[in-house]
Amino acid sequence: MSDNYKRRDLVAFAREHIWTEPNDMITNAQRRFPGLSTEELQCAFEVVEFENDERHREYIEPHTREVAQIEQMRRMFEGLPDGSTFDEAVNTKAAQGDLWAIGYLAFEKTPARRTYCALVDAAYAAHPQFETRDDGVIYWLGDEGNDPSEAALIDWFQKNYPAEAREIERKIEEETT
Repeated sequence: MSDNYKRRDLVAFAREHIWTEPNDMITNAQRRFPGLSTEELQCAFEVVEFENDERHREYIEPHTREVAQIEQMRRMFEGLPDGSTFDEAVNTKAAQGDLWAIGYLAFEKTPARRTYCALVDAAYAAHPQFETRDDGVIYWLGDEGNDPSEAALIDWFQKNYPAEAREIERKIEEETT
């Protein structure tokens, strides 16, 4: 690396020009960093490429897990009559020895999961901007895209209905001891 240019300056330049046409980018780099070698510029772009790959991986990973989970859930219905509910499908597959179904049922029965689900259900029922309609679907009545996550909803419920939240937690704890 030339003594005149610090790596961070070259990397910052590469970040700014990552989508620039290659000839324009090289011309801009030579103008901004006279005497810059091709290897120095290539190294800076490799750093940016690595950063972009990491960001892409961080973005894609949760979605990949979600797609795999949805595929597992879809698989539960294979060979079952139309109209089967997810609970029926999972129970049937668990009875047939399906390891994913067995694990799912075990997870759903844990005190932590039962508490989480009970708090979410209570929060949806109590929150003035959620409505459960005749079809059983819960609808957000607030600004589109501004609905809270389930974790934020639980926090809201525990803050606004602390006695009810503690009672839910107490009942589930009592059932498991």
